[in-house]
Amino acid sequence: MPKPGDVNNPTGKGGFQERPGDRGKGHWNPENTFKYQFQRFKNMERDEFIAWPKSEGKKTIAMDLAYARVAQARLDRKDFEIVANRTEGYPQQAVDVTSDGEKLEGLMIYKPSKDTGSL
Repeated sequence: MPKPGDVNNPTGKGGFQERPGDRGKGHWNPENTFKYQFQRFKNMERDEFIAWPKSEGKKTIAMDLAYARVAQARLDRKDFEIVANRTEGYPQQAVDVTSDGEKLEGLMIYKPSKDTGSL
């Protein structure tokens, strides 16, 4: 750890100015995500979807993988659930926090105090 008054880089050389290759290439692109591509293929019309593999233009790996998963989802329920959960979100699941009327014994109830604060 430097001591107070030390100059860590007295010449001021180095960093991004001399190594522009180390700079980031820009911001995050949502088109490179599986969710975006799943949504895209899911919303295509049937004929457009079927013709997509033969279409021209740049295709990313994310596009290829998402297309394959959506195509398989048309045939397989498990793949359908994966695509649906990724694009629509997981369905709500009810959790029973009651004891069906039974009395619960041995539970410790935490009550915050001024000393412990609240969790």
